[in-house]
Amino acid sequence: MLLSGTSYSDETLSLLTWEAYVSPKVIEAFEAQTGIRVETHFFSNDPQRSLLISTYPEAYDLTLLDKSDLVRYQNLKWIAPMNLDLIPNQKHLDAQWHDSQQFGLAYTWGTTGIAYRADKLETAPDKWADLLNPSLALQGKVLMINEAEEIFIAALKYMGLRMQEMSIRTIDLAYDILSTQRPYTRYNIEPLNQENGFVTGEILAGMAYNGDAAYLKKYFNSNINYALPAEGCILWADYWVILAKSPNRRNAHLFLDFINTPKHARDNALFISNATTNKAAYQLLSDEERNNTIIYPPKQTLKNCEFISINTSAISRELNHLFFMLSGSQ
Repeated sequence: MLLSGTSYSDETLSLLTWEAYVSPKVIEAFEAQTGIRVETHFFSNDPQRSLLISTYPEAYDLTLLDKSDLVRYQNLKWIAPMNLDLIPNQKHLDAQWHDSQQFGLAYTWGTTGIAYRADKLETAPDKWADLLNPSLALQGKVLMINEAEEIFIAALKYMGLRMQEMSIRTIDLAYDILSTQRPYTRYNIEPLNQENGFVTGEILAGMAYNGDAAYLKKYFNSNINYALPAEGCILWADYWVILAKSPNRRNAHLFLDFINTPKHARDNALFISNATTNKAAYQLLSDEERNNTIIYPPKQTLKNCEFISINTSAISRELNHLFFMLSGSQ
């Protein structure tokens, strides 16, 4: 348990996270209570995070992984198991997000769907087909997330297929669809600031994480809306992990316990505009916040949604190979 007044001055903690993914006020509160200085570093996509960790294995203490990456990082021996006795506030986490191997601590969850500018489109896009076969009004103003797995799964959903139907053959068919769409799109992970394409109007519709859409709508442009595609969305859940060569494991455990204090977990969820996995924090949200369907979609709208699951290395290699050809083309 984190004792009030306990100080670890002159010590540090290095976080490797997505942009705008931890509340600065929560970090400041942790620093004030412990005397531990937090250094925050950002990655813009999964390959960049992997490159940073493999190149500088002792530079970071904590990072965030999607649920689908936990086993892969364990096999690479890049992450270490946690001592949950040092994180008593993990008792507040919803059991459905528990990692039985104790390598990850659930942080937030959400969907990948379609963000769009409601003020600039006569008809709201609500299907992957609207992005993959864009109308004249959307051509050149469509965004696809710059991640191999996500764009190919979107194409599979468009084809009416489920995750277990992913194969070399269906991936190749998805590639043909994405190749046809490619001249009308941009592949990117947009910054979460006023330069974001949805904010400026350079992008009218595109793939987006629901939390990013909610964050942009809340802080930058209220005309940004979000829809779950009729064919089914992509589910994701992010977990904190401790790096295997972390030089500050004690501090990492202290931080994980601190941010799962219900008040801090609530404040953090409100800042990042994502769904909390902390049950006690959820109960501290207002009715308006709990009823925000972008962040907390009704269960019935998720019936065709699936978590990413890539079962073979051959499929993973094919995805990355075809994505390289797509992302490098103009």
